[in-house]
Amino acid sequence: ASFIATGLTKAITPTSASSKIIVSFTTHQSNLDHNPPGFIMYRDGSPASDLIGVGATGSRTNLTAYPSASSQYYAGTFSWSGVDSPATTSAITYTLYWRNYGGTTYMNRSYNATDAWYLAHAPSALILMEVSV
Repeated sequence: ASFIATGLTKAITPTSASSKIIVSFTTHQSNLDHNPPGFIMYRDGSPASDLIGVGATGSRTNLTAYPSASSQYYAGTFSWSGVDSPATTSAITYTLYWRNYGGTTYMNRSYNATDAWYLAHAPSALILMEVSV
């Protein structure tokens, strides 16, 4: 399966080339088969190397994050933060991509769409913060 954009995208313009960018996201997702999605943070259209694991071989994938299994009825909440070193004063756009590992995964809602009080919709968020060094 290919990675696709989640719709969580934000831009920031660092004031100094030595600044670091704290990148944080929180997602709410659910999946009938309890398979969590894999996430990759992109910077300006390409995977952000400072925000992705390294060393995966064979069929393994280097990811930004891989949450624990989610549920059919309850959207699992997952939060992640990392530090990027873009070394620029130009505008940078970060976009969260994801890939489903089985079944259908939904973001911001429960997989089960039954009208029940215990099924909720919750927003996901992407936050960028510049830190001067």
